[in-house]
Amino acid sequence: MAAREELSRKDADLTYVDVKNNSKGLADMLAANGGVRKVPTIIEDGQTTVGFGGT
Repeated sequence: MAAREELSRKDADLTYVDVKNNSKGLADMLAANGGVRKVPTIIEDGQTTVGFGGT
């Protein structure tokens, strides 16, 4: 939730996907971050970041 709040403050174009309830979203997340089951996974300008704020 902290990542969404921070990115919203920066006026980032944000798409939230609840991977607990969206199997395609989970598959997309795992493909983007090398199979890591950790949220948030943030994809911005082609760069994938797993975790937020040092977590």
